[in-house]
Amino acid sequence: MKIFFRKVAEKLVGFGVQCIGYDPFIKEQIINAGYAEIKIVEFDEILRQSDVVAIHTPLTSHTFNLFNKNTFDKMKPNACIINAARGGIVNQYDLYNAKKSKRS
Repeated sequence: MKIFFRKVAEKLVGFGVQCIGYDPFIKEQIINAGYAEIKIVEFDEILRQSDVVAIHTPLTSHTFNLFNKNTFDKMKPNACIINAARGGIVNQYDLYNAKKSKRS
């Protein structure tokens, strides 16, 4: 995952994007990604701070239904989710209800 974080940051640095990431296996606080740095934070911090959450994780018993009502409730009302992973990671029913209930 460290390589993935670095590649994403390299692409987004030109847009002035601050990249934060979460990976339970990365111990470093900051990953140097060429011209950009990625700060590694806790999962709940990602949810609270992010305007855009990009999901890139394998589907496992730990990630199944990872994005559900509880996680959507912690996110900003207008946050955007990009799921580039498996469908089972995002609970579609909870996503629909979260979008319907939060202001646009």
